[in-house]
Amino acid sequence: ISISGIEDDDLAHIRLKDVTLRIIGRSNKPVSLGDLYGNEFEITIRGLKGSEDEILQRINSISAEIDAMGGIPNFFGVQRFGINRPITHIVGERLIRGDVKGAVMTYLAYITPDESESEEVREARQLCQEGNFKECLKRMPLRYERAILNELVKVKKSTEQLSESDYIAAFNALPVNLQKLFIHAYQAYLFNLVLSKRMMSLNMNRQQPFNAALVGDIVCYRNEHGFADPAKLERVTEEKVDAINRLIKRGRAFVTAPVFGFATELGAGLEGEIEREVLTAEGIELSDFKLNVLPALSSKGTRRPIIVPVKVNCKELSDDEMNPGCKRVKLNFFLPKGSYATVVLREYMKMK
Repeated sequence: ISISGIEDDDLAHIRLKDVTLRIIGRSNKPVSLGDLYGNEFEITIRGLKGSEDEILQRINSISAEIDAMGGIPNFFGVQRFGINRPITHIVGERLIRGDVKGAVMTYLAYITPDESESEEVREARQLCQEGNFKECLKRMPLRYERAILNELVKVKKSTEQLSESDYIAAFNALPVNLQKLFIHAYQAYLFNLVLSKRMMSLNMNRQQPFNAALVGDIVCYRNEHGFADPAKLERVTEEKVDAINRLIKRGRAFVTAPVFGFATELGAGLEGEIEREVLTAEGIELSDFKLNVLPALSSKGTRRPIIVPVKVNCKELSDDEMNPGCKRVKLNFFLPKGSYATVVLREYMKMK
């Protein structure tokens, strides 16, 4: 973060729960969106069973697999879809199909089966399912839901009389950044599908490494900071595939998959087949990402590396004071922006 107009000593008077402020330098301009290169993580995993040697052996074995692959699959993490109520991508899917009413009702009325929300919120959502928006507004404590409900109630129409324009006006009560998050979540869901299908296809052909380029793939190149740059794209041809794979091994090129949008250039070969298969299975077309009813949410799309390089260091292995008889370990690693620490941790914490 950037803080202007204060002296170093002033920071000592700032108290924020679970936050430590440390001065790293001064600049003539503030930190802003687009400046972030990545994030450094130090994460403690607790409740580990086994001897120190056994735990270290497991950690080293997993790290060796990651190194051999060239990194971890660059999935979007679960938080992209909503941790307590994973419907963000479902709302986005409704919007892509032009079903604004469906998007609004999913956001307002969907009740998660795992009871992750309070009884008060669940009862309010039930009222919404029944079309009783006025009573739902009285009971709903969540501010974004209340913003939408206010718009639906103030038109003074029955649920059956509400028009598409009424639902559009209600949806527009949400901040634009939140609206875009729904689209981005659905794009992330589709990307994860493509990535999963590619992994399954290549697992059937053990001769082909996951991080190797195939003819028809689209690769991006490393920028001046050493990170993958989706603006620098090239299609892999038969003539160039060997040279590009040499660049991949040196960390200078990266195979990509699409974050679908209306301007997406689909791959060819195996990758192209997978991309088209996902679109067909979902029943959508690239042109659907140009939203006529909500043009501000239209997305051109981009491409994203299928693998993110990561070096995980085991900083400390010790007794777990919170779980007697168990161990804890501190893992340290860096990820470029847009990649998820939860995806890295899953490789170390999954049961299989």
